[in-house]
Amino acid sequence: MQRILHVVNIMDRGGVETLLMNIYRQIDRDQIQFDFLTHPYRRDAVQEYENEIRDMGGVVYKAPRFVRDPIQYRRYVCRVFDSRRYQIVHAHSLETSSAVYMKEAKKRKMYLIAHAHSTGDLGGFIRQSVVRLTHRVIRRYPDYFFGCSDEALRYHFGAKIACSSRTNILNNGIDSSKYIVDDRNHNLYKEDIYATNTSPVFGTVGRLSNEKNQLFLLDVFAEILKQEPTSILSIVGKGSLEDALRSKASDLGIASHVRFEGSVSNVPSYLKAFDVFLFPSIYEGLGMAGVEAQAAGLPTLMSTNVPSLAHCTDLAQGLSLSAGPAVWADKAIEMYRDNRGQRKDRTDLVRAAGFDIGEIAQGLCDFYDMHGGVR
Repeated sequence: MQRILHVVNIMDRGGVETLLMNIYRQIDRDQIQFDFLTHPYRRDAVQEYENEIRDMGGVVYKAPRFVRDPIQYRRYVCRVFDSRRYQIVHAHSLETSSAVYMKEAKKRKMYLIAHAHSTGDLGGFIRQSVVRLTHRVIRRYPDYFFGCSDEALRYHFGAKIACSSRTNILNNGIDSSKYIVDDRNHNLYKEDIYATNTSPVFGTVGRLSNEKNQLFLLDVFAEILKQEPTSILSIVGKGSLEDALRSKASDLGIASHVRFEGSVSNVPSYLKAFDVFLFPSIYEGLGMAGVEAQAAGLPTLMSTNVPSLAHCTDLAQGLSLSAGPAVWADKAIEMYRDNRGQRKDRTDLVRAAGFDIGEIAQGLCDFYDMHGGVR
């Protein structure tokens, strides 16, 4: 059996982590196993996917915080690397700690993959400078580079590497069978979750953080309520911005119409219940939540900062954030009214665009098989 070590931040229900779990569920685990080196804030906290990983035979390592004690961090990484002699390390966390674990992986002649999942960072000047420096330093270590989009590859690794023979786009993927829907099905889910079939439900899915731009979304929704006063805004996800979002919803006088759903295990059910998906991100590596929304037949309004690769069906429209909340609200309402009573999934189009998780998992396993003997 070949064991692959994935290096991530934390195995909660984020976009990267959910992609890895979708792949993990698809693979033949008698042939390939996944382990995860994570970087939690608290090592005693149980990560959301941790129990499932262990049930499937994987190991979750919890590294000490690099910024607090780099020496202790390096010692821990060395123990992990030496414990199983991993042949392949697949790196998804490209923070400052990556300079340490990548160097140690190369010392041990492990095949190292660096995987870019984003196209920006909202930190201040110092953080931005550190991130850029880290990206330049770590480019020397990987044997191969994956990106969820060309934009993500260029942001993390530069144009020269992005255009080289050692790179490839690895599409994020979904199990499209979970998103099949029709209008009757949509109404049943809407009634079950929101106890209504008549009020418009505008929704979004993603970590509650600045780059997802949910603060702007609240301004948009306040404008929507002026025209559709019974509307509901459903926000699926958790994160550090939740308190600020709740406070702003209260200040805008819309709190009774806004639902904070938290982290949920049945995202496809919520997407089937939504009437319009709103995705005003400041930056995205790909914007997989928008692809999932389209698979579930949702009219999907995305910021023009979301890569065009995510526009995989006729349901997707892009709009600049500079247009402002009122214009976003007008467009969202137009999409709701134009598509009401016409719900059907677009899973065939999403699969045709290359987002089928079965094909993606098989392709990645073939890649691992090809390079698993490298020492």
